[in-house]
Amino acid sequence: MAQDGEIRFSVVIPLYNKRRYVRDTLQSVLAQSYPRFEIIVVDDGSTDESVEIVKSINDNRIRVIEQRNSGVSVARNRGVWEAKERYVAFLDADDWWHPDYLQRMVRLIEECPKAGLYAARYAEVQNQVERPFDLRVAQGFGQGYVDYFELYARTFMSPVWTSAVVIPKDVFVRVGGFPEGIRAGEDIMLWIKIASQEKVAYLNEVSAYYNHDVDANERLSKKLYGPKENYIFGLGQLRDKKNVSLCYLIDGLILRTLRPYYALGVYSEATHDALREIDFRSQPLIYRLYYGLPQWCAKLVYVGLKRIRRLLS
Repeated sequence: MAQDGEIRFSVVIPLYNKRRYVRDTLQSVLAQSYPRFEIIVVDDGSTDESVEIVKSINDNRIRVIEQRNSGVSVARNRGVWEAKERYVAFLDADDWWHPDYLQRMVRLIEECPKAGLYAARYAEVQNQVERPFDLRVAQGFGQGYVDYFELYARTFMSPVWTSAVVIPKDVFVRVGGFPEGIRAGEDIMLWIKIASQEKVAYLNEVSAYYNHDVDANERLSKKLYGPKENYIFGLGQLRDKKNVSLCYLIDGLILRTLRPYYALGVYSEATHDALREIDFRSQPLIYRLYYGLPQWCAKLVYVGLKRIRRLLS
């Protein structure tokens, strides 16, 4: 079993215009009960006072790297390349950790030393109300190795959140890091890539907090990104026919994500190319029916359901 001194973390925080939150985010790291870490803040061309706020915090464990605005994947990758420690922990500049987060991850690493990805359960927080992620594991499961693909496919809601992940640096480098240029789902693409090559360990204890109080204009856009910007169009490349749970997950994610693309006729060629690779026989009947509709009919269904959800919300 590893001794505490053998496990050290590089905490990578990408930063872009988060002046309202970044101080609290950093304080949640500096307040960790486990003290063996460095913090690498990669400013991705912020135009507000975010960088000045970070620099005003007097702690020699904080390093600031400034670059021209290049996107969150480039910023995270830059942070990892600069990391000095074996384990890299990611934290977005508007999220925060439980004070024992790193200590708990040490415990997970010690129990599951062969994992290539370590994740903790997280909670979404809005208006000071916490909503823990519904993990749907066996009753009594505390921590240990999991089948990431099977776990993900239970809800098709990602059990892994960027601010609740630790990855050995050598694994991150070997798989190529976050795909650059992708604006939607770059993190999911990386988790799947790692899980297809390495074991995944999970801590079933809420230890990280996903901030849903961020201003609407700072959230990820609902825009339907094109084939080069949305991970879903490249996801099929990760299929491995020998891995049934991986293929089922990939097909399910594609079917769920492409519904508006199909209904609205957006990027129709790329959409149809992605759908041609789906094994519809293993998926719920509702998707076979939906994607069997003419585009105009699918649009009526999609828009109608959207209105109903809006009325019920």
